[in-house]
Amino acid sequence: MKKYFLTLFFLSCVLLSKSQYITIELDNNNIDGLIPLTFHTDKTIWDSIRIYYKTDLMTTPEWLHTLKFDNVHYVDSVHCEEGGNVIYQAELYSENVLIAESGDFPDEPITEIDPEPTIPILDSISYINNQLVMGWTTIPDSTLKSFKIYKRTEGFYNIQEINDIEASYAVIDSDSISPCENQDKLILVAVDNCRETGNLFPEYAQALTKIKNLIWDKCDKSITIKISKYITSLAIHQEIVKHQVFVSKADELPVLLGEIDKDKEEFIHRNVEYGEEYTYFIRTFLTSDNGNATSTSCEKSITTEQINLPDFFQILYSSVIPGTNSIKTIVKVSDPTGLSNFLILRSEDNENFFQVAKLNWNGNKEIEWTDLTAKPHLKSYYYKAALLDECDNIAIYSENTTKTIHLDIDTKDIGNELSWNRYEGGGFDQYLIYRSTDGNFNFEEEPIATIFFDQAMSHTDFTELTEGLNQWSYIVKAISKLGDSNASDYVFETYSNIVTSNNPSIVRLANAFMPSSTTSPIFKPIFTGIDLDNYAFSIFNRGGQMIFHTTNPEEGWDGKYNGEIVQQGVYVYQVSYIDNENKQKSVRGTVVVVK
Repeated sequence: MKKYFLTLFFLSCVLLSKSQYITIELDNNNIDGLIPLTFHTDKTIWDSIRIYYKTDLMTTPEWLHTLKFDNVHYVDSVHCEEGGNVIYQAELYSENVLIAESGDFPDEPITEIDPEPTIPILDSISYINNQLVMGWTTIPDSTLKSFKIYKRTEGFYNIQEINDIEASYAVIDSDSISPCENQDKLILVAVDNCRETGNLFPEYAQALTKIKNLIWDKCDKSITIKISKYITSLAIHQEIVKHQVFVSKADELPVLLGEIDKDKEEFIHRNVEYGEEYTYFIRTFLTSDNGNATSTSCEKSITTEQINLPDFFQILYSSVIPGTNSIKTIVKVSDPTGLSNFLILRSEDNENFFQVAKLNWNGNKEIEWTDLTAKPHLKSYYYKAALLDECDNIAIYSENTTKTIHLDIDTKDIGNELSWNRYEGGGFDQYLIYRSTDGNFNFEEEPIATIFFDQAMSHTDFTELTEGLNQWSYIVKAISKLGDSNASDYVFETYSNIVTSNNPSIVRLANAFMPSSTTSPIFKPIFTGIDLDNYAFSIFNRGGQMIFHTTNPEEGWDGKYNGEIVQQGVYVYQVSYIDNENKQKSVRGTVVVVK
């Protein structure tokens, strides 16, 4: 009987110790789903505490965690994922022997208090250096564990988790998205110990601006950029301010091309070049409750069609046609095969060119054209040619621009000062000056002067007009160096306009003459600078009777009337002519006939 009693006593002591020497205390409060527990015991010899929990969804307690010796604190964050209310139980063990156990704690189940994590503010999504980058505003939340990125399709799919809770951006590394092909909608959520933020809704989604299409119009020489606009988050009142279009060629840096209005989805890049690769991207400017942000799209490239261009296309020369107010221009191309039309453009300042002719090659390598609307006697002109493509757009301009020679004259007492501009657009290295009395030039004769390209473009002619000459006319002929094999195998010549000296009209007569003299038996005017086609010379006696008349400038009065020498005395002469200013003039005077 004694032995049995002791056994019962021992068992009762053990049972008593189980219920008395392990208790549970709730530290502070359960915040954000975290329930901090502290365990108390008077036992000095123990090695573990086994913790059990039960929610109102469970019929029996389940093991939760085991604490090792000297650790009497535990924070529960597991049960919050299951929801509902919770109670706890604890068992104290020593060498795997149960030495004490608690009752249910607390008397009333703990109601879960788990505030939702702060919703992160996604600023924008960008494609930078071939990587998709999300940027957001850092959120203050002491229980934050990570961020998650979801892709929105028909549902929500977690594609990446970011464990750096201080991060404000992330490079998205996922095979499940193709931001440059598809306009993937993405949502950023925050995760704490118990749950994620509750913003997995379409209005939180954002998606990158996408360049849908690049359309090359060869005839318009334009590229149309079609975009899908940035998908904004309605939840943060995000709006598009504008889109900027950037473009680059080959190894060049991107430049701002223009802007797309926030309500538009198209931009036209005009005046593009043939055979070039153009790369575009869109920068979107955004505004929201969180402030302003920008987003950069993926790049998209297109190569414009290359057209067949000749090896060379140039103006051989432009020249005033001597004796006219017309300018001849000769254009040459290496191979006219496949070419149709080209333009001749003219300018007075080498900046503002306008079309003066549209010509067809007709299978010829050289085309000559005459400008009948120019006024080369007043100014020089610039000419260049423009090759047209099959759409009648300008494909290329000629390799050179020519400038005709304009000659000026300033008549002075000492002579005629000539000046002209250098010819431009070819290797003309000599300027030959020719002179004429009637405006007709014999270019086979020696010029009166030769000026080389490195000399001043001027010359003074000191030659005086002789009797019977009205005025001097001048022209400059420029001679080029020998053309290369691509251009021509002969020496080019180009001419200036013709200028005429402004010499005064002069008529001189003697005041006496002796008909019987052997030195001056003829009385006639000496003149320069008059119109010989409108000339008349008459002699009158003192009674007013005309005794001599001629319209031949070479004929003079021999002092006779009706075959007999007139009496000695004073006679009146009259010379009528048109001067070099085209004015009718008449000179009257007297001459003494001496026998």
